[in-house]
Amino acid sequence: MSLKTSPSQNNLRVILVLVCVLLLLGGYYIIHKPVNPELASALGLGFWRVLTAIFIVSLAGAIGRFIGLKLEDCLCSTVVIQAGFGLGILSVYILIVGSTFGVNRFTLMAVPLIAAALLYKQLIAWIAQLAMSISGIWRETGRFEKVLAFLMGMILLSSLVAALAPPLKYDALMYHLVMPQTYIQQGRITHIPWLVMTGMPQCTEMLYTLAALWGGLPAAAVTGWLAGVLAILGIIGFFQVGFEKGSRIGWTAAASLLAGETFAASLSWAYIDWTGLFFGVCCLSCLHFWFSKNNSHMAIWAGLFAGLAFTTKYTGGILALCSLTAVGFHLFQQARAGSCSVVKPLLLFIGGLLAFPLVWLARNIVLTGSPIYPFFFPAAQMDAVRLSVYQGAVPYGEWWEGFLLPFRATLWGQESAEGYSVSIGPLLLLLSLGNLLRCRKLNNTESAALQLGLVFFFSAWLFWAVGNRLSGYLIQTRMYFSLFPAFTVLAGLGWDAVEDINWMNIRFSRVFGAVILLALGLSTLNLVFQTIKQDALRVDAGLISEEAYNDANLGWYAPAVRAVRDLPAGSKTLFLYEPRGLACIPACDPDEILDHWKISRLGNETVEDVFNHWKQNGYNYLFVNQAGIQFLSDGNDAHHPVEELQALKNLLSQIPVMQSFGDSYQLYGIP
Repeated sequence: MSLKTSPSQNNLRVILVLVCVLLLLGGYYIIHKPVNPELASALGLGFWRVLTAIFIVSLAGAIGRFIGLKLEDCLCSTVVIQAGFGLGILSVYILIVGSTFGVNRFTLMAVPLIAAALLYKQLIAWIAQLAMSISGIWRETGRFEKVLAFLMGMILLSSLVAALAPPLKYDALMYHLVMPQTYIQQGRITHIPWLVMTGMPQCTEMLYTLAALWGGLPAAAVTGWLAGVLAILGIIGFFQVGFEKGSRIGWTAAASLLAGETFAASLSWAYIDWTGLFFGVCCLSCLHFWFSKNNSHMAIWAGLFAGLAFTTKYTGGILALCSLTAVGFHLFQQARAGSCSVVKPLLLFIGGLLAFPLVWLARNIVLTGSPIYPFFFPAAQMDAVRLSVYQGAVPYGEWWEGFLLPFRATLWGQESAEGYSVSIGPLLLLLSLGNLLRCRKLNNTESAALQLGLVFFFSAWLFWAVGNRLSGYLIQTRMYFSLFPAFTVLAGLGWDAVEDINWMNIRFSRVFGAVILLALGLSTLNLVFQTIKQDALRVDAGLISEEAYNDANLGWYAPAVRAVRDLPAGSKTLFLYEPRGLACIPACDPDEILDHWKISRLGNETVEDVFNHWKQNGYNYLFVNQAGIQFLSDGNDAHHPVEELQALKNLLSQIPVMQSFGDSYQLYGIP
């Protein structure tokens, strides 16, 4: 005979067992600590920084959704462009409010939280649609694409680990993060006299300022990383509707980008290039929707995103030029077909194109007197002498090399090397050539995408080649990142073309598939090993200090700049031939465009005159990059004559060295 227990007795036993389990589990891990306080603190801080970036992007998505921006039947592209436009709105808000009411907890913490609360329905709906779009893409993903997804996931994870670590890359230490940190330190967004780069449009740096105020500089890097993730999602989603093979070829298009070592690694650098590329994705999506659906209402949105690319940096305006070429070509076709609506969409596009750039150009006029400061003519701190140093690079290579530019940029482009300075990988060009083998007739959506990609490709080729003849600086591939989404479209369609080819019993899909896996796999391995080598995961977990991390990765620069930071309070250090000053501002004055010595000599004929000039400007110490001086001496740089550098060496020989850091840096007191 079984004994029945009452429900109350059974509930009591269940509660007692649960309490015992919790007490036992808690007691065990209190005694056997799985996570020490340092690790818990580091992981918590990293989680907060990721959450900060997610909040910023989600708020941007809510803003874009609230405004009503939408591509019919294109869920993934809609989510992406909503976030893109919202980020543009946020950047303008930060600029205006930070310049007037200041950078503080109310303007950049309380107000965004209030905005999120007011837009909570749109915010939740945007996140839900983001999840739905990712789920929809994944349902269409085959085995080959899942392998690509795994490799790209490893790239994203490795770059996130690096983004959470202290910044290391040159331009981030020189100005991309210096500007946000300075704005936060001084509590206001202003023109910074000692940093001419503040004359550049600063859409990305505005977002970095918001993120850094919430979670420190690594939060800014994670925000840039998340913009890159959205760009990749936008490339995949571009093919989701209207293409025979859907987002499957989108995975290959995205893989063609990340197979480039610079694209993969730069996700974590806290640079501005991925933001420009993200706006390029948004612009391309709007243009394609307009051209394929004959929906001219998208003209203004395409123009707005082309303008936003300009607000990341001046050379982002190349997207406007190529987009305008594509618009002109499309409207010419429409006019030949007898369409009456040609002028209106063109005006809408141009109106959208001008909206965001005018904000930054007007700001420059007010603060410096020049809309395009610091270029072309003297204004504010940029006199004729400084302009001569900053501009005037001779064209790179011979004129005929422009006819081979896509091939040369692919084969000879190496990160940080002379010339193109970017490793873009082989797949963009290789897969694009596959379009020459196309057999299947394209539908209207696919045809519009191919035409758009080709117009971008040939117009970019022309502008890039001509730009290099005007200034050698314009040969650098990173100046044109906003155009690369169009090149991924050609790569994706090229993969679609070769999948149908059988030649001498050889299935081209297998050959090209192996090439894709090889290129993406090597890019993934390179980034994973680099992340491990630089100890990013260990510093993220608090297992090594930030000081040890910087020493291991920045060489003599790290202890040298730390010595500058440790100088007596109130002192000021002048940098000579070292432009990176993130670690010591405002106690140091970095040599941003390597002209401090040239300016110091003007009107000061003797050594004593130079010393007096420095002291009158409030400097107490000199921080000299000896390795940089030697590099310029060996390279015979026309902007830095050997006699000028020798004059500096003669002056330094008359001052006792306070500290030396290998053969790289020396610290002097100004007598």
